[in-house]
Amino acid sequence: MVDGQTLFRTGLAVLLADLPAVVVVSQARNSAELFSEALTHELDLLFIDLQLPWLHARPQLHAIRRLLPQARTVLLMNEWDRQQVRLGRELAVDGVLLRSAGRAQLEATLGAVRRGQRLPQLPPSDCSDSPARLTQRELQILQQMALGLSNLRIAREMRLALPTAKFHVANVLGKLGVDNRTAAVVTALRQGLVQEACGQAMPAS
Repeated sequence: MVDGQTLFRTGLAVLLADLPAVVVVSQARNSAELFSEALTHELDLLFIDLQLPWLHARPQLHAIRRLLPQARTVLLMNEWDRQQVRLGRELAVDGVLLRSAGRAQLEATLGAVRRGQRLPQLPPSDCSDSPARLTQRELQILQQMALGLSNLRIAREMRLALPTAKFHVANVLGKLGVDNRTAAVVTALRQGLVQEACGQAMPAS
């Protein structure tokens, strides 16, 4: 994993090491350390913090992909950044994980990456009024969010595992270009993606 903050990097390593079939073999603070570690370890999964200044340049990211073409890559973000997600899609990275995510979201992201799922598709422009391209399942999830249901309730109503429900919710937020459920519902109503639920509670946090 590549992250400039030692505390976060160490905490993520502890969470990963506690998951089945995951072995943390390397940690790096910058590109130089990553390239050095890539020469001495067989890396098949990378967690990369896109907030690092040196990673804002396409050449650095392209260099990483050329150096480790077999490795699957998960981008670490402080919040949903549409420009960075688009850059990740251009480079065919495999997933996105918010730095505020917990164990359940980490497991869901890893599961999606292992199944070969790619980054969620985004609207064709940055205009918030452009309809997001959601799958049928994501539209169903979004409607449940508009009804004010929590992730746990959504999982029960749709007969999904809780990590799977959380993964779909995160995908919906990403495709709508927002970072919370209330903003997602407001955007969805404006774009006509869901029906307004009169008398229902505000979306659960």
